[in-house]
Amino acid sequence: MKKFLTLMLALALALTAVSALASSPTVPSKTDSTPAEETEEFSLWIDATKADLANAEIDKLNDAGIEYFGAAGDAIAAILGEGEYEVNEFAAVSASNSDAIEGDTVTVTLAFATPYEAGAKVAVLIGIVGDEEIAWNVYEGTGVEGGAVSFELPATVAADIENGSALIAVVNAK
Repeated sequence: MKKFLTLMLALALALTAVSALASSPTVPSKTDSTPAEETEEFSLWIDATKADLANAEIDKLNDAGIEYFGAAGDAIAAILGEGEYEVNEFAAVSASNSDAIEGDTVTVTLAFATPYEAGAKVAVLIGIVGDEEIAWNVYEGTGVEGGAVSFELPATVAADIENGSALIAVVNAK
């Protein structure tokens, strides 16, 4: 019961963080849903204009807990180990210039409402929204100086984000 209550509290915090996320600064070179400056580089950002997409899924996340992510739970455990988890970030994301990515991956660094300790290990989930379901991709992320999270994003997933709708969640061990 204590685990359940703790998870519900964490999910409630995630719900309130969505509005804070919408205004949080991001790296590289984009904030909210407008470019800080025109650039030819790949950019990934929290998209406040798509907050309704995230809000529609938060109720499902609150009801299901970590099981909301389905088969991605095994990948989360592989990154964070067995134990209890918190979902502190959950928002819609957008991307641009995925064709500018050189190589198979790009390093993305995003700042969130929750500051992460430098070196802290987190699971970053990118959900590509389809007609019937969300396909969750799980990546190992690390807290960096200043409280942001850095992770490697495959170029193919970056293109999927740019060409459709996507969500991001950050999961950490308690």
